[in-house]
Amino acid sequence: MQEALACEPPDAELGASRAGAPTNKAEALARHGRNRDRVDRVIRSGLAQDVDPAAGANSRVNLLRNTCQWIEEGEADLFVLTPTHDAHLRPNIPVDKNAYFDTRLTYDQDGADYDETLNAAGQATNDVGLEAKFSKVAGSMSPDGRTMMLIDPISHSEGALVSFFVHEVQHDADQHNAGQPWKVSQPAADPAAQHRAPTWAYNNYQSEFRAYWMMNPEGSGADSFGSSTDTAVTNISITALRPGPDGKFGTADDISSTVSTAFTNRRQQDIFDHMFTPRTDNIYLDTAGAWTQSYAYLPHFYALDPAFKNMVDTYTQPASGNLINSPRIQALSAALPTSSFLSEVQALDDLDRLYLQDRSQSQPFWDQASRSLGIIPLTMLENMIDAPTAVGPMPNTVEVVSGDTLSAIADRYLSDMARWQEIYKLNKSIIGADPNALSVGMELVLPPL
Repeated sequence: MQEALACEPPDAELGASRAGAPTNKAEALARHGRNRDRVDRVIRSGLAQDVDPAAGANSRVNLLRNTCQWIEEGEADLFVLTPTHDAHLRPNIPVDKNAYFDTRLTYDQDGADYDETLNAAGQATNDVGLEAKFSKVAGSMSPDGRTMMLIDPISHSEGALVSFFVHEVQHDADQHNAGQPWKVSQPAADPAAQHRAPTWAYNNYQSEFRAYWMMNPEGSGADSFGSSTDTAVTNISITALRPGPDGKFGTADDISSTVSTAFTNRRQQDIFDHMFTPRTDNIYLDTAGAWTQSYAYLPHFYALDPAFKNMVDTYTQPASGNLINSPRIQALSAALPTSSFLSEVQALDDLDRLYLQDRSQSQPFWDQASRSLGIIPLTMLENMIDAPTAVGPMPNTVEVVSGDTLSAIADRYLSDMARWQEIYKLNKSIIGADPNALSVGMELVLPPL
């Protein structure tokens, strides 16, 4: 195996298209205000909702409620970023990225700003508070799970924003980072590896896989991935290139590896395809140790390390101690193995308990509990969580918050603004003759996703 190039784990980034940058600073600041307002309304809406425990993770209302509570309770710091008007004048911003502000203030803090001052060469050189991102990134979560960014929210529909929101919080909720209890280990080295994937690559891919899988309920109108029960997959070839001992590309000692994917179900394949953007030069890690695009580590290690490829091919279903983004499950996990876990168990709601009872999804939590607790406290934990719950299906309802319209609610929870008429038809007796006459606190029934 060749000596590994130095490489660091990238932020967990979610790709999606966005609108163009503002044309001046005043426009950028106004746009930032609209971005904050949209995120604030989504969070207020999520916090106002009651959940349907029986629906579990197959409910957009459930996932958004928990996700908003995650931010509200300070499990991660949320930043809303807006493109500056002058990225093209900033020498430190790569040509394939854009500049966004303000990384110094969370979404609920006022005063976001950036320095547009030009030097004698016509360049803006003060990049304090700015973040450089590829132009198609819509959200990110830092590798430590503490800093979450939603990027230019108004360039996306509310439905898409909810999906991004759920996606990014899942990166934090699954506790896959170094030192956290659900992190997977790097397997034994494969002698055929041309560049061995580090531990972070295994955890980064599995975290992305889980976040994409969970960002929209499978089979819903908002879901863009195929069915997990569909075995009609289409495999593709992937080539990755890395330099040989001379450390340069384009010389005789370059190392090239081509492999074919070997997936089991269509949803698994679609998530991989969404993350994989082929390059004509097949260079995903440059000679300086920098990734050349979002998720570039995936094709690089997939082609060059058979052990990493095997992990990707065989990771067919998500498994995590907390796929539902519950801050209560997070608190329970953090309390193990201390005796305070008993009070955290009592704080679980029925949605949490039903999720933990399904060990096909929540097994990492139970593995942690088995490692942390003796036989007697572990049995107590199991008995408390596995106790029967008298939970049946509930109507899928939402509560109206300030600023809501039927089209906004349809966009947020059904990912289709045009379905406002269905909501109105179901709730005409509550709303009245005017579909625009919504009142804060109204409980509206939603049609099926």
